Amino acid sequence: MGYNVYSQSPYLTDYFSFNLGDMGIGYNNSTDNEIRNFEFNLSLANLFFQYPDIGGGLGKSRVGIKMSPFNFRVLFDDNFNFSFFNIDIFTNFLPFPDDDRLWYFNLGPFSSINWLLFEEKQIKPESYIFNTGLRFSLLAPGSIFYRGNVIDFDIGYRRIKNTNNIYFTIKFDFVFLFNLFLPLVIRNSA
Repeated sequence: MGYNVYSQSPYLTDYFSFNLGDMGIGYNNSTDNEIRNFEFNLSLANLFFQYPDIGGGLGKSRVGIKMSPFNFRVLFDDNFNFSFFNIDIFTNFLPFPDDDRLWYFNLGPFSSINWLLFEEKQIKPESYIFNTGLRFSLLAPGSIFYRGNVIDFDIGYRRIKNTNNIYFTIKFDFVFLFNLFLPLVIRNSA
């Protein structure tokens, strides 16, 4: 799954990876003003930096950073926004498989911020979305640089539009969805 990218250095793949993007749905429950809403979330061109063997020999990367230049979010009872500065810091407490061809899981805390929100036809530098919580991911074996987060489950705290929220999201990798639904489309069109 993913795209084959050739590198002369095998160590470069220990640090950097990317995916085409992900999309998902979520639910927000505000503790401030009884607002509850569903959301649709889409991010494109996610870049990952992972520092290998951090924490005194714990194995492969335990700490990472995800950057996305574009995030689109629709809150179904409110409005939509785009954000142009999106960064996640995440950790993993689970062991990695010794074989890079195996599927594996991530579980650990994360924090993220979405900033430079474009909403109501203007960029609002004072607006931001802050998330922190627990993330569980299923990752697929990929090619050299492709990071296939097949599915991510996030649960935690979200600060959005000056309100405190408890939230849950589930996100799917584009390549995974494409590989999942393409055989169905081909079979039904034949």
